[in-house]
Amino acid sequence: MPTFRYRAYTNAGAAASGDIEAAGPKEAAERLQKTGLFPYEVNEAATADRGILARLGYRPVKRTDLALATRQLSTMLGAGTTITEALDVLSQNTANGGLRATILRVREDIAGGKTLAAAMGAYPKVFSRFY
Repeated sequence: MPTFRYRAYTNAGAAASGDIEAAGPKEAAERLQKTGLFPYEVNEAATADRGILARLGYRPVKRTDLALATRQLSTMLGAGTTITEALDVLSQNTANGGLRATILRVREDIAGGKTLAAAMGAYPKVFSRFY
């Protein structure tokens, strides 16, 4: 089932945003309304990512860039850094705009409760199934 990013308002008028899995944008909006949110924007996550990547000067991710980032991530985790802190540092030190944006999205997904595997699995053009 695809993932949709939403922006909505609560009953109190506060802004809310996040991800929801649904068959389509209409179903996503309906499910959000049932939880008391009033969505004003619902986009498929892949579409939202393309917009972010374009604004950040997206370049395709080279294997060498991914290998370097993987080695750096491994080193930081081995030193006892938390996964979210390690991904923050990694995003700041990554020159490739596409990889930087993907790392930030993975970090957000992990902070939202997803596992590392699930978060990376959402970006198959960067992280292969083998990865």
